[in-house]
Amino acid sequence: APAAFAAGAFCMEVRMKVKDCMTKHVVSVGAEEPVSAAARLMSRYNLGALPVQAADGRLCGMVSLGDLASNAETSPDAADALEEISGNLSSRD
Repeated sequence: APAAFAAGAFCMEVRMKVKDCMTKHVVSVGAEEPVSAAARLMSRYNLGALPVQAADGRLCGMVSLGDLASNAETSPDAADALEEISGNLSSRD
């Protein structure tokens, strides 16, 4: 099983609360930031998604690699962001 699933199963097996399993260092991106900023953060922290914050700091959504991929055909910024993530991931090998 994938590690994330196994960790989730472990949390459920011992009846832990979400707060006991969650990531405490939250990386987020501002809603008005360029797509490339989200891509850099996802790549740097090896994340598949990021919370998106409004100007007042409130959570207003999520952006994922899937979101970038589904917009890559129509958005040069999303395509460039995916290319940046791919390049950073392959350079880690």
